[in-house]
Amino acid sequence: KLDPLTLQLYQGKAKGGLAWDSNAGRFQVRQSFSRVALAPLLKDLTGVEALAGTGTMDLQLTGLVNQRDSWEGGAALKVGKGSLRGVNLTALQDLLGEAELSRQLSSQEISAFSELSARLDIKNGLMTNDDLSIKSSSFLVKGEGQLNLVSEQLDYLIRVQPRKRTQALLPNMPGVVVPLRLTGPLQQVQYQVDAVALSQQLGLPPVSVESSNEGPLKGLFRRVFRP
Repeated sequence: KLDPLTLQLYQGKAKGGLAWDSNAGRFQVRQSFSRVALAPLLKDLTGVEALAGTGTMDLQLTGLVNQRDSWEGGAALKVGKGSLRGVNLTALQDLLGEAELSRQLSSQEISAFSELSARLDIKNGLMTNDDLSIKSSSFLVKGEGQLNLVSEQLDYLIRVQPRKRTQALLPNMPGVVVPLRLTGPLQQVQYQVDAVALSQQLGLPPVSVESSNEGPLKGLFRRVFRP
């Protein structure tokens, strides 16, 4: 047992405790990370650099080392100025113009933000979140979903609300909140406009796949999106 445990790492500081039962293979972690570089931290934790910036994170986790479905705990994350890696949320015109496409997150696509916060709950190896909040001068984001820590499968929905300067790119869709669904294994996450959620929001009837060889959203956005 190491308590208290203070470390200098990831360009910041971690304070807390670590307990280990070698006979049962059980661990307990309680750490508060302050002013740490999140990109390398998340890279080590998940294998993916989805978030860059300096932030704070309070983490509590317990379970059997080799049985992720036994893991329970939670985390709270706060980040100041930073960026999301994988998708450019300011390019809503492109996302909606090809809304029927499923795309893979790309390290070349970046969304800068001024503030991010989220609380994570972990139970039986399932990580859930329902209060993601991201703010920037171009957009506001709310998000919710889950990550299976055993299979490393993600199912997450974010809702992107353009702010004034971005809304000008969508003249025929005032007040629209763009729903993007992210799914798949962590190493190959795909994202796509949620067609059902968006058509319901716009008060439009769903477009059947059978009625168009170009995908279910082509007709929808020819009628609504084109300036």
